[in-house]
Amino acid sequence: MQPAKLLYFFCLAVVSEQPECRVDRDCSSKLACISETCQNPCAVNNPCSNDQKCVVIDSQPSRSVACICPEGSVFGGNGICTQVQVRPQCTVNEDCPFSDICQLGNCVDACRATTCGTNAVCTSSNHRAECSCVHGFKGDPFTACRPLPPPTEPSLDVGCSTNDECPDYTACENRQCINPCAYKNPCAPTAHCRVVRHSPICTCPDGYVGSPTTSCQLPPRPECTSDPECPSHLACLQEKCQDPCFSTVCGLNAECRASNHRALCVCHAGFVGDPYTVCEEPGCKSDFECPLTQTCLNRECVDPCLFEKCGINAQCSAKNHRAVCSCLPDFKPDPDPYIRCKQYECLSDPDCATTLACRNEKCVNPCQCAKFADCAARNHRGVCTCIPGYEGDPYGIACTPIPEPVQDEGCKEDRDCPSKEVCIVRNNRGDCKNPCSTFTPCTTNAECKVYDTLPLRTMTCTCLPGFTGKGDQHCAPISKRLTVS
Repeated sequence: MQPAKLLYFFCLAVVSEQPECRVDRDCSSKLACISETCQNPCAVNNPCSNDQKCVVIDSQPSRSVACICPEGSVFGGNGICTQVQVRPQCTVNEDCPFSDICQLGNCVDACRATTCGTNAVCTSSNHRAECSCVHGFKGDPFTACRPLPPPTEPSLDVGCSTNDECPDYTACENRQCINPCAYKNPCAPTAHCRVVRHSPICTCPDGYVGSPTTSCQLPPRPECTSDPECPSHLACLQEKCQDPCFSTVCGLNAECRASNHRALCVCHAGFVGDPYTVCEEPGCKSDFECPLTQTCLNRECVDPCLFEKCGINAQCSAKNHRAVCSCLPDFKPDPDPYIRCKQYECLSDPDCATTLACRNEKCVNPCQCAKFADCAARNHRGVCTCIPGYEGDPYGIACTPIPEPVQDEGCKEDRDCPSKEVCIVRNNRGDCKNPCSTFTPCTTNAECKVYDTLPLRTMTCTCLPGFTGKGDQHCAPISKRLTVS
């Protein structure tokens, strides 16, 4: 046989330190709970590119970060910020309404760029400003108009003097109504000229662009006229192939991707939701998103009893998202189910047999009678009676022997009668009789008993076994107690 070996085991105490945080709300503003430590998520893992600024947002229940482009630029995909391209409103007069001209890239009323003389008004048409003297004045409308001289006798000069004396499609020149388009030749060689209210109006032919007073030319061919003429990741915007994400703003935790000439917002990896408003991490955000038997912890619905320790002889159940400790059946708190529960035999009389009573959580015999008395336990109560040949208080100290009755012509009081009988006086004569059979004071299913008390005998009406109630009024069957397992 090999010699016995002695093995020694040692237990070392492990000191558990409380972590700085468990969830983001445990940390101060702009900090998140990372590896149970409050840290700046932008400093730990910056998701932004070099030309973007990482900003921490105090969202609940979890912190979030946003990548912000510098002023004057927008997010152009792949984390690159692109400068916003600003285009002028116009380049030539024809880009503007009929009454405006193109000035420094903006369309302005032609009269705002022209100064008329005194007593003159300006009208704009065909991208031109025309100054004319007001009614009753004449002169150079670009410098000054003077009042007309007093009327004189009409001259006999032949021809017109004003445009109003000519048809609308002609103008008065040298006292003749002539076509201003042919006389002044105001339009470019390739432009069309028509007379409207005595004034020539120049327009470029269909398909031509430019100033109809100087030059009309065919427009340059654009880079594109429809999306299919551009690569699939670009769209035809203002006749140029451009990234459609330039003008699209996606929601929080989402990014824009160009596909099939269209801008499409999608949530970042690991996030769900509406990419055009807010994308969030999957899982619960509060207890109300979980069943009543679970709680929301780290965006997961879990059993709260996994994190609750109940006392000895206690069990845990989840109610309203919280762990609740309660004692096992036939156990009660001692002093609290979170510490200990102790077993009990009974809490009230119905927990015991009908011949026993509940005292100090124990089922015991309820009989406590005097000496020389018998006890009958019924309905959890002890009924005491003096034994035959004895009388007195069966609930007191002791019952005493009954003295022998004196034989005479009759009794005078109960003590003159034998045990269990009373003295009933009728016609001046006392007779000893059993009061139970004489008066029948008890109800059905009840038992009448006579007690040898003095100076008067007493009677009791007690319901029979299996019945309960007042024996002198009504005795009803006892319902069987249901045991719930």
